[in-house]
Amino acid sequence: MPYALFFLLVSFALIEQNKPKTIINPPIASWITNFSFKIVIPNYNNNKYLKDCFNSILIQTFKDYCIVIVDDVSTDGSQETIEDFVDKHDNAYAVFLKEKRWNGGSRNLGVQYGPTGEYILFIDSDDVFDDEDCLQAIHDLIEKHNHPDCIRLSYNWCGDVKRPV
Repeated sequence: MPYALFFLLVSFALIEQNKPKTIINPPIASWITNFSFKIVIPNYNNNKYLKDCFNSILIQTFKDYCIVIVDDVSTDGSQETIEDFVDKHDNAYAVFLKEKRWNGGSRNLGVQYGPTGEYILFIDSDDVFDDEDCLQAIHDLIEKHNHPDCIRLSYNWCGDVKRPV
């Protein structure tokens, strides 16, 4: 897998409304559902890595999270993989863009769309969590340090070979 990079940011409350599972070019509004973590996954033509990314989240021992996947006009079959994943998981939501927004625009839309979380975590679609206790460890650090506003985590630049940090 290419590099693993993720950051946590404090989320903000969004406007409540009915929630679709999949949306194209979403409105800025969202609904209020509070998870500990909102995991935003921007994607562009990373279909070959998506299942590994999704599985590294699903195996987490800490389960209080939702996932928002933002597909930035992929042409490699990513949309079908994302739709299949979202259909199978109640805490997963998809945004399919009609116009290219690039990585930053996709991240911003992921923050704005879907349920809220106390913290927002970004993980790229070609990245994975190293083990099943990552979210629990992050949650424990947050509790230990009195709920900071922002946390920056280290990451592992791996190329296609997994190495421990």
